[in-house]
Amino acid sequence: EGVWVKGPVGLGHARLAVIDLSPNGRQPMTNEDGTVWITFNGEIYNFQDLRSELESKGHRFRSKTDTEAIIHLYEEEGLECVARLRGMFAFALWDDKKKRLLLARDRLGQKPLYYHSDHEKILFSSEVGGILASGLVEAVPDDAEIFQYLCLGYVPHPGTGLKEIRKLAPAHRMVVEEGRVRTEAYWSGQPARTDREPASEEETLRDLHERVMEATRIRMVSDVPLGALLSGGIDSGIIVAAMARTSSRIKTFTVGFDHDLFDERAEARFLADRLGTDHHEMVVTPDVRELLPKIAAAYGEPFGDPAAVPSYYVARMARQHVTVVLNGDGGDESFAGYGEYIQGQTAGWAARVPGPVGRAFAGLLDQKRPGKAKSLAEVLALSGRSEARIIASLRLLLPLDRMRRLMKPAFGERLQGFDPISHLIERYREMNRGDSVNAMLAVDRDTFLPDDLLFKIDIATMRHGLEARSPFLDHPLVEYAAGLPGRMKLSRFRKKHILKKAFADLLPPEVLSRPKRGFDVPVGRWLRSDLKDAMREIITTQNFVTDRLDREKLERMFSDHVSGREDQGRFFWALLMLNEWSRTIKRERFVGTG
Repeated sequence: EGVWVKGPVGLGHARLAVIDLSPNGRQPMTNEDGTVWITFNGEIYNFQDLRSELESKGHRFRSKTDTEAIIHLYEEEGLECVARLRGMFAFALWDDKKKRLLLARDRLGQKPLYYHSDHEKILFSSEVGGILASGLVEAVPDDAEIFQYLCLGYVPHPGTGLKEIRKLAPAHRMVVEEGRVRTEAYWSGQPARTDREPASEEETLRDLHERVMEATRIRMVSDVPLGALLSGGIDSGIIVAAMARTSSRIKTFTVGFDHDLFDERAEARFLADRLGTDHHEMVVTPDVRELLPKIAAAYGEPFGDPAAVPSYYVARMARQHVTVVLNGDGGDESFAGYGEYIQGQTAGWAARVPGPVGRAFAGLLDQKRPGKAKSLAEVLALSGRSEARIIASLRLLLPLDRMRRLMKPAFGERLQGFDPISHLIERYREMNRGDSVNAMLAVDRDTFLPDDLLFKIDIATMRHGLEARSPFLDHPLVEYAAGLPGRMKLSRFRKKHILKKAFADLLPPEVLSRPKRGFDVPVGRWLRSDLKDAMREIITTQNFVTDRLDREKLERMFSDHVSGREDQGRFFWALLMLNEWSRTIKRERFVGTG
């Protein structure tokens, strides 16, 4: 770790050394004459090419790090240097000559960057706690963002659940200069041309295969041990298969639960055997009550994705063997891997069905078990609304009208009619140019991917000193995928059609045809056993949650969950994590109710 301070500017850093483990790699890092300083989190995968280019222009390097390449690239290209970086990053760079601060975050939002800005100061950090630790910012809850969290299970950027702390959006940079602050996007995620005719399927298959292989290969550069997170699914299987083509005996890691519905160890073991990896696995039997405060403290903002639990354990296990892991994150959001995309294909039709008629038909369908009937019922229950609102509503933990009925009147009044999914609706309408599949994918890449999925894995891995790299998030690959027509990705309701065909030579047919299960968690069962008393305690006492939601209605709803009449495990898990977060923040100068 290190600190550099000069006048009104201070940079601090705690480093996980991955490339150039020598003292030359320490941060904050400077250029030759001490006029440009940087603190940087992430990995730049094209830094060696950038270094060669910069050395040819006369720049001299003292380390072998990618960090130093950013400094010299900035000297050469100024603010536009960000657009040349290929990788995951969040950094703060101080130009002492221009008295300019540059904050930047990577295109897909793999690395977090929090900030507080007012008329006299700017504070920034990789964690909410870093800003609160300054003692210069009060932790005031933001009711609109808390409402979004209750609806979605995460807080969409730029929110954090706190009024005074923001998240810099993915693919954005912030420039502070001459007393002014400006924030601007440097990447859109869309292909440069959208009017070109798609290549033949054969050419697309070859091109896609090569791009994934290259994205994987450049992420295998490391001066420390490297492995992969392996589930029984397609995305991580493709990455491990690609790794196995360039390196022998890859270490792979899998966790599962002692419950068939939530255990992919057998599938992962099958694939590991076929690919010849050095495979490690464990059964997760967590003391969830003990784990709750650890997770809440690690994430720093309200975070209700229960898959944070297995992510925490697989990161801990992997770190005992390696320092860097590759994973399959991002494949679903570029190649249509979620069931919601199939549901979304029927949204245009459901929008034309009168609401009462759609809801009547939804009530006739079997919704007791996950499957086609339940999925169709969820769409029909939203009939009569706009196509964009139906698609956005598929991401809700509870139907919005039911969520509003749970709210106390005072909480509802403070929200003043705020729509928690308006950002999803607006983005879908903006992106829908006649291809609803690609529009849904773009919305998820802009919202759910950085704010939930990538946030989850970054915190889980970095908390254990492990770095996670995601080849499917290579931005040239993302741009390429975005330019393919949606029908290539979701073909006749078959998910990831083009991706599966492109890697049919590397993965066994059993893997390619296996239904997606996801990194799921038996949270509903926990709430009927280990967490039942903790949940009842929250419901029956005054706290941050019950200051906003009606106790009696929550009690009836939780009784229905415990009895098995309905399964609202994800919603109640979100309440548990919200309450735990409020306790954590209260210890960090919390201001407000609860």
